[in-house]
Amino acid sequence: MRKHSAMIMAVVAALLAGMAVSCAPEIPDSPEFESQSPRISSSETQGSTSSALPSFEFVAEVTPPELRNYDPTGEVIFPSVVRAGDMFASPLAEWYLYYAPHDNPGGISLMYADALEGPWTPFVNNPIVTNEWDEHYEVSHVSSADVVWNDADQLAYMYFHGENSTMRWATSSDGVSWDYGGVAFHAGDIDGPGAPSTESSYGRVFVNPNPDADEDAAWAMLFMDNTEANERRIRLAHSADGKSWTVHDEPLLTATGEEGLNLSSADLWIVDDRHYIVYHSALGVISARETDASMTSIGEPEILYAPSEEGVDVDRAAAPEIVEFDGKLYLFYEVGDRHDSTIALAVAEVR
Repeated sequence: MRKHSAMIMAVVAALLAGMAVSCAPEIPDSPEFESQSPRISSSETQGSTSSALPSFEFVAEVTPPELRNYDPTGEVIFPSVVRAGDMFASPLAEWYLYYAPHDNPGGISLMYADALEGPWTPFVNNPIVTNEWDEHYEVSHVSSADVVWNDADQLAYMYFHGENSTMRWATSSDGVSWDYGGVAFHAGDIDGPGAPSTESSYGRVFVNPNPDADEDAAWAMLFMDNTEANERRIRLAHSADGKSWTVHDEPLLTATGEEGLNLSSADLWIVDDRHYIVYHSALGVISARETDASMTSIGEPEILYAPSEEGVDVDRAAAPEIVEFDGKLYLFYEVGDRHDSTIALAVAEVR
């Protein structure tokens, strides 16, 4: 992901100064997240993005209400997209998209398609993971699923939260039927500045790209925690096997002055041999910060994508998931007001 020049940061600061405050809630039981920072639109970000960043163009809504065969709350968040054709013996289609409501009762759902542009088809028996799972748990909601392939186990791993304070995992050989694995960690397990944490959720998991990492850090996770003062940060955790995790004591990212007090839904994005942490804040845009393979050197925030103000692509863009395929970058993201959100797609050419 990437770095700002002093000139770019000055432009961003000028653009942000004086904008009216409006709501940008991430989690419904945290009113402080609803009034921290101004929203900015694509028309207000001209010149504020680095020329090194691709230019994404809004394409379509992916999860319109008519395709949601499970829709208890009228809002869905946090897309996770995997190439099922590379993972499973007999997939329903080439690509799987996982998503969920956040509000109670949540419930993780699946859509599938043979092309990233769609058309997407809902799995007939959604949701595939609910807020009650045999003797394992009974919670108010489950949400924010992130699915990855664990080559050592030859299984797909799903990471999800339920409650907000507990990160869980499950495994699958087909991406549809899941076996409960356990708890990755609780918010109460997190030490360091701002502890005790009250939330540990919105995790994205990936193979650690650091060539110098030892075997205890084969896997990495970026996730959101929250302090008792309602300041949400991005944290880093490592694991040898994808099951047992160690959370670093120091937060990896904290919000800048312009971003308010809250960051969420971070992922590591590697493009053109450059590493970026992509995430969203109360600004209502998707931001990127350049980093290195070890995620120890982190640059200043740049705007990667702001709502285009076309169709449903208004109000806020959040929870980025970027897939590079066939010379294009496909940005799946959460868009719209927090309580009326949907999943959308924007596309850019690989430079």
